Amino acid sequence: MTLTAVLLTKNEERHIEGALVSVAAIAERHVVVDGASVVRTDDLARTTGANVLSAELLHRLVNAPGIRTRRKYVREAVLHGGET
Repeated sequence: MTLTAVLLTKNEERHIEGALVSVAAIAERHVVVDGASVVRTDDLARTTGANVLSAELLHRLVNAPGIRTRRKYVREAVLHGGET
């Protein structure tokens, strides 16, 4: 069984690398859900090997017509590295 850590972020350039190093001790996979940061949060997260989900995906999830569609977006994002 694989444990995945999910971090919700926005403009966390100063803290993202340290946060991901901290969770690396307990989780094999790291997913960063970036809420349209204007700093380099998403780029820094990717350099540590984390999958990054975009604000566009969040928008699609919030506006998806039903739970099945939401699950589909989440599944695709996690399986395909975030950018769907």
